[in-house]
Amino acid sequence: MQGLGGLAPGLNRGATMSGNKGGTNDGSYGVKLMRTAGATTVSDTFTAPSAGLYRVGLYGAGAIGPSAGGGAGALAVRTLRLQKDELLPYTIAPNDDTGTASTITFRDGVMTANAPTGATGATATGGDINLTGGNGSGATGGAAPSYDGLVGGSAAFTPGGGSNHPAGIPGSGMIIITKIGD
Repeated sequence: MQGLGGLAPGLNRGATMSGNKGGTNDGSYGVKLMRTAGATTVSDTFTAPSAGLYRVGLYGAGAIGPSAGGGAGALAVRTLRLQKDELLPYTIAPNDDTGTASTITFRDGVMTANAPTGATGATATGGDINLTGGNGSGATGGAAPSYDGLVGGSAAFTPGGGSNHPAGIPGSGMIIITKIGD
């Protein structure tokens, strides 16, 4: 299975992608939501299609470095039980280099994947796993973190990747919600 730089995790198990929002919503296992922001902040709410165990991965957007490659956005990952029709409001950071964080609100707190505004990688909070984005170095943007099938990288081709200098576009934030058990 390839990571976010190619075919996204779970898509080879029957989930679909349409535009920048996709997934199945029928209660079966697999990807339930996969969404990126592009150049505009996305604020929406995920509704759990069925009760069960879910894994939520959240990337912060990458940055444009002022004199070097931009830093990468952070990755936060959390596994939790959701009830059918439970609502999870989320915001996905755009690739506009403003430092806007990606967030998702759970019943017991908020998970945040920050976005940098320079060459230093951003941090994450509120997840079971919180990984810091890579630093930009020279003309190369920082690599977004990887964890358990979520594969990061650099530049606009991967969520959270820092831009290459001097004329690159950073990766936007991304959310992936996968049902992994009953």
